Amino acid sequence: NHTDVSAVEVGEMTQLEFDYFVTNYGDNFESIYFFHNTKVKDLTALSKLKKVKYLLFYNVRGAALWDMSNNEALRGIMISESKKMLYDLEQLQYAPHLEELLLFSSTFNKYPVKTTIFKHKGTALWLCL
Repeated sequence: NHTDVSAVEVGEMTQLEFDYFVTNYGDNFESIYFFHNTKVKDLTALSKLKKVKYLLFYNVRGAALWDMSNNEALRGIMISESKKMLYDLEQLQYAPHLEELLLFSSTFNKYPVKTTIFKHKGTALWLCL
């Protein structure tokens, strides 16, 4: 039982392990920090999360952001050194209550970012580059 733990760090997962963790345990935490998940290519499982408030990614190879329209509790996202995730930020506009967005990358000047301006339905959005 994880009711007394509000945050978790998970790393070095395969795609199967990532999907299993998110589906079976993800909503037990307010914050999840995914680090060095270089084998994870598909982040679709994250669309099922209803209770997670903060998602943090470091060196995750996910090819694209996921459908965030059902992530009702999501308030903040941090993406660092995950260049494929940073390429297209369009899905952010569908996160109903996103308030904080932090983007970090040492490769911003080497790789294009497709979405430079996006609309957001939520309250004021803090963006740190």
